[in-house]
Amino acid sequence: MVMPVRPGPFTFVFPKWIPGYHSPAGPLSDLSEIRVTAHGHPLTWRRDKVDLYAFHVQVPEGVHHLIVRFTAILNGPGRVVATPHLAVLNWNRLLFYQNDTNSHADYFRVRIRLPKGWHFGTALPHPVRRHGWIRFGEVNLATLV
Repeated sequence: MVMPVRPGPFTFVFPKWIPGYHSPAGPLSDLSEIRVTAHGHPLTWRRDKVDLYAFHVQVPEGVHHLIVRFTAILNGPGRVVATPHLAVLNWNRLLFYQNDTNSHADYFRVRIRLPKGWHFGTALPHPVRRHGWIRFGEVNLATLV
């Protein structure tokens, strides 16, 4: 995922409060192998000592975006997320965002690459297929999550 940034300290977070849940229940334990890079070079990140959903990184001068890659483990206990014929992907399991994001005022563009021959169904607006990717129209964070 690509995150716009400015040089200096930067905090990004994983969704903690999920609509329909009555506690901070974002699936943080499903994250693995978090990697942050700038211009192809790895950056050291650290977890917040109090808010485990927050991650801190120092953005070098001249850097305008970070690449954040991670593995989402979707086979843990709980509801079924896949069968041989269907995969249910919730965006709240697949994104980070800047710490001070206003969930109703800040907009996101997301895209996904599906295995060959797969189709999709979504409430996200304006899906466009191009070069193996499906891009969706901008939505605010509250809608996306």
